[in-house]
Formats: sequence, C-alpha cells, structure tokens
Amino acid sequence: MRLFIFAAILTLCLLQGVWTNPSHPRDETQFLEDRLNGHEADPHSHHEQFIGEEEADMYDQLPPNIAKSLLSRVVDKIDSDKDGFVSRNELTRWIELLSNKKVHEDADFRWHHYNLNNEEKISWGDYIDNSWGSDAREGIGLDEISDPERGWTLEFVLERERMRWDAADIDKDGHLIFEEFKSFSEPHAYPHMKDVVISDSMIEIDSNNDNVLTREEYFAYVLRGKDQRSPEYISLKERYNDDFTNNRDLNKDGILDLDEFGYWVFPEGFHRPTSEVNFLFQKADFNLDDRLSRKEIVDNHDVFVGSSATDYGEILKHKKDEL
Repeated sequence: MRLFIFAAILTLCLLQGVWTNPSHPRDETQFLEDRLNGHEADPHSHHEQFIGEEEADMYDQLPPNIAKSLLSRVVDKIDSDKDGFVSRNELTRWIELLSNKKVHEDADFRWHHYNLNNEEKISWGDYIDNSWGSDAREGIGLDEISDPERGWTLEFVLERERMRWDAADIDKDGHLIFEEFKSFSEPHAYPHMKDVVISDSMIEIDSNNDNVLTREEYFAYVLRGKDQRSPEYISLKERYNDDFTNNRDLNKDGILDLDEFGYWVFPEGFHRPTSEVNFLFQKADFNLDDRLSRKEIVDNHDVFVGSSATDYGEILKHKKDEL
C-alpha cells in the first residue's frame, strides 16, 4: 500500500494515487507524499501526469523526433475548437477528462478483483475474504503484525479500511455498488471522502498516535531519507521550520491538530488540474499570449509528456502503435 499533485505552494501539489498491491486498498501515504513534496523538478514525474506511469518509461526511451510527433497528435485532441492553439480551459478540461478516466479504470480493475461473482454490489465480508482471507473475516489472527515497518496489527489495518468503507457506503446498507466502490478505491478523488483521507494521512506520519503532529514529527516526515550532515538537510530544515511556524501552525500552539493538518493536505481553493495547467503555461508559454501553440507544446515535450495532459504516457503509447 502506498499513499498525487505538483507544488503550487512548493510543498503541496500533484494528486495521483499509486497502488502497489491490487489486493489491498490504496494507502494514502503516497498520495500525501505527492501532495506535500511535489514533483515539479522531475521531468519523468510530469511524464506520468500527461501520459501514464508505465508509458512514461516507454516515452523516456523514445527518440526525440518520435516523441514530438506523438505529442503533436495529442495536441489535436486537446484543441477542441480547432483554432490551432490550446487555451487554459481546453487544457484544464482535457486533464480533468484523463483524471476521471484513470480513476474509473483503476477502480474497475479492483472491482473485478474483489467482486469475483460479478455481483451488483459487494459486502464488507466479501471484500475481506478476497483481500485478506477467510481467517481475517472470522477474526482469526487479528493480533498478528500486518505491517512490520510500522508495527501495525491486522486488526488496526482492517479498522482503517473499514473507516474508508463506511465513508464510501453512501446509502449505509453495508454493501458497495460500483460507484461507491470507486470512492473507496480512490478516496482522494471524491469530496465526501476528504475527512477519511485526512485522518488516514495523519495516522501515517503521527508517530506517537496522539492525533496531532509535532514539529519533530513534521521534520521526520518531510526530511526523511536526507543526510542530516549535508548542507541540503540544514537548508531544508530551516525552510520547513519557517513553513511550519508561518504557514502550517495556524493557532501558533506548536503543533498541527487535525484541522491544521487537513489544510496542509487539502489546501483551500486548490484544484489540481488548474495548478497543473498553470505550471505548464509557466513552462511553455514563451510569448506570454496566454495560449499554447503546437510549437510551444512540442518544443517542451519533456514537460508536457510528464504531466496529466497525456495521462502519463498512455495516450502516446496508443499513438506510437499507429505509426
């Protein structure tokens, strides 16, 4: 399980979920990492946004002339009014279309994984059977460690999943139809799942489980993997310390409560496609006419194929097959 948004506020950005095991629901850790750390400096990350994750690997290996030819064909699809330019609205609608398509396809894949009998709806018990096994459904082995890295028992993991399940169960009948399952599968994409995503994300980085985030826990998360002796670590720690004090700790009590943490995960007024479009225009609109020509897009192919405008490479993959 792993917990997607590039940095509009430098630390909060690009929203994209990653599942590492189709038998387990999406953990919000990767989602949180993508939001809080951003990927604006990584061309490959933007390739994933525009055309798809696996296809980004394919794109990165293409000769530049082939990559540009494929991208030019995508421009024709984005330019809905056929005036030869891509407007902000056209690019926003395109990214929204691809994002919704990805959410649907990912959820559909998992739906068929859990719904082995192709029923109209699935129960919590069926989900447990098909993801954790019948013993878990019968309450056997709940005290066993399910996540050795964090020391979480199977019971604790199932409690988290049940919290997400109940939030997705709109009609409260204990079962999920496909539309409800989509929000269970991809909670970050649904407003009514916001509280669950925030709570689940807090659990990921709240090391002492007191439901608040201290400055030290904040540092431990945002600076994890950094060499504490490096100049980069010292510089980043100073920046994150200022960020915690001035932008995160709204009531100035030295900690982030769940509400403050929620503003960090879901910044007010943030709209992922709009932020992605702003980034792409900043990188490619060289003549500052607030529209993108085919040449501006193709000349910046490394940026565009690394964004959600090509579904991280998925579109270019199909275009490549047509050559």
